[in-house]
Amino acid sequence: MNKGINIKATHSTDEFLGGRLLLKQSTEGARVTSDTMLLAAAVPAKKSDNILDAGTGNGAAALAVATRVSNINICGIDLDEMNISYANYNSKFNNLEKISNFVKMDISDLSSKSIKKLNLPFPFDHVLMNPPYYESGRVQLPSNYKNQIAKVSSKGTSTIWIHKLSKILVEKGTITIINRMSALDELLIALNKSFGEINILPIMPKITSNASRVIVQAKKGSRSELKLLPPLILHDNDGSYTKQAEYVLRNGATIDLSKSNYIIVK
Repeated sequence: MNKGINIKATHSTDEFLGGRLLLKQSTEGARVTSDTMLLAAAVPAKKSDNILDAGTGNGAAALAVATRVSNINICGIDLDEMNISYANYNSKFNNLEKISNFVKMDISDLSSKSIKKLNLPFPFDHVLMNPPYYESGRVQLPSNYKNQIAKVSSKGTSTIWIHKLSKILVEKGTITIINRMSALDELLIALNKSFGEINILPIMPKITSNASRVIVQAKKGSRSELKLLPPLILHDNDGSYTKQAEYVLRNGATIDLSKSNYIIVK
């Protein structure tokens, strides 16, 4: 697989998790947001686990998981060759290249056979996804082409991704997703066939706001009941992060969706 670094775009280097993770990212396309870090915080990885990040972008979510949990194997796939170049650069920049594999792949080509052909760690104990949030034809397309790819997709994209990821996940393995709250119906319908033990975490910008995002986690082959967790509120009224958000986004706390008190500070 190509681990070469070929970055020609204008970029910046930014700190995450209180400086524990440094990411080089393009200034011309989609940028890493708090959504990415929240998603990574919710992946229940443990030592020796294999992790796959679908639509990895510059590798931020997968690398954030590896920053929290040592001795795991992380893989990321993405359609965009430049994204993969950034991901491979970032893995080396953070001294995580020995446990990282980032490859160009369309998720429609994802299968046990294609994964084994690339000699990636397999099978996967956990998969995560931060799919494009908006449906083509229902929003105005961003002027930047890379933003179009990252943020807009055809109807049913999340359903297709969930189906594909379910095939390369171990029994009782987890899938963790962040998306718009308005996409929750589609996510639950798509998960119903192969997954159970669904935990739902609404994310509210402020206590006076409606939830705009949601993290959904489910376990393959489980038949345990769905659980709705108390919302995570990101900002106080003055715009600063709440203590809970601060713990996760800057101090590296994890989000354990199996618990009602889900912020775990180590």
